[in-house]
Amino acid sequence: LASLVRTHGEPVLPALLALHWLQVLRVEGPAHDDSHTAAPSPERTRLRALLEAARRKDLLAVLGVSPFATRSAAALALEARRAEVDAIRARNPTADALPVVTSTLDELARTLQDTNAWERYVTAMRAPLSREE
Repeated sequence: LASLVRTHGEPVLPALLALHWLQVLRVEGPAHDDSHTAAPSPERTRLRALLEAARRKDLLAVLGVSPFATRSAAALALEARRAEVDAIRARNPTADALPVVTSTLDELARTLQDTNAWERYVTAMRAPLSREE
């Protein structure tokens, strides 16, 4: 990183930071100031959120869709989430959360295949929202 800054100057830093946020650039190693605890990576934070939702059996949160999402939108979200988990597994095969999240994704796939089960689930999830109106 220091050589990039020396070569291209400090104006390159925002671009590098943006690439890191987009997970195109991986930054490793200690920061210059070791007195601050490093924030968790976005991938680790996302995996932790997926694990928490999977443990709560909050299928909609695992998918990242609203209770009013259609079954086909949920199926597309499931495909995207599986691809994301596969990418995480490729980069970090020993992540402890992966089996729990994968199991929940399998449960989601079974629920989505059964139209009645999906409708019962989303109806139950929509009920508290309907009472708030």
